[in-house]
Amino acid sequence: MRGNPVRVPRHEDNFTGVTADPNLEAEPGSCADHPEAAADRAHRTVEHRHEPIPGGVELARAMVGYLLAHRRVVREQKVTPCLVADALDRGLGRAILSVVDAFAVFGIQNLLSFIVFGLLAWWYAWPWLKSVDRRTAFTALTFVHAFRPIGATVLVTSVAGTALPRDFAAGVAYGDLATSVLAIVTVLALRMRLGFAIALVWLTNVVGAADLVNALVGGIRYDVARLGMGSFWYVVTILVPVLWIAHVLAFALLLRRPEPQVGR
Repeated sequence: MRGNPVRVPRHEDNFTGVTADPNLEAEPGSCADHPEAAADRAHRTVEHRHEPIPGGVELARAMVGYLLAHRRVVREQKVTPCLVADALDRGLGRAILSVVDAFAVFGIQNLLSFIVFGLLAWWYAWPWLKSVDRRTAFTALTFVHAFRPIGATVLVTSVAGTALPRDFAAGVAYGDLATSVLAIVTVLALRMRLGFAIALVWLTNVVGAADLVNALVGGIRYDVARLGMGSFWYVVTILVPVLWIAHVLAFALLLRRPEPQVGR
């Protein structure tokens, strides 16, 4: 209030909890006392109490940083402004920086894995694959996908944690299991020199590549790098680049015209 409070008639304006004292001072509020309320942040004086926020929900302060790190959750939950302010005062900025750092580390590790395994494939694997017969080459590449049951560990909460969405985890796990079964059948068919073995090579690589694309789309959709995935982090940053490169090499061999055999 501005002006001389003596000029305000008491019978016309009755403010609950406000006395006509010319030495009235603003009482600073404490968000910790009333988590469901928020102070007026527009630099206006609020006397004796906070103004309640309609529709606000009381959340544990420990959850505020988690919610703010995930845009999808924030859109669906009404986070009390007072709790957000308290979280900022308590070092939420450091928590956000740690999330950004985790995302940066995730990207750097994937990039370096692709570079290292790509160079190994280009310098050593590809020349060898071209020098041997096609069945031997496809057997070696298909064996890589036979180890994909490790992807099913994404369903184990003691390994991958509980932050990953269940539909995303199930898609990744069952896709890897299906590819692994196809890879084992394909290796056996190649070993026995069955006529449909090359068709199985195509099927294994198409299904396996589709599984990786599905995991990539889901990972971007749910922003899994920021959710936290426990020990499954190493599967994504080490094994997944190897799987991608193995698919690329297999498709390159499948599309490459076989060299004609020189007769005697």
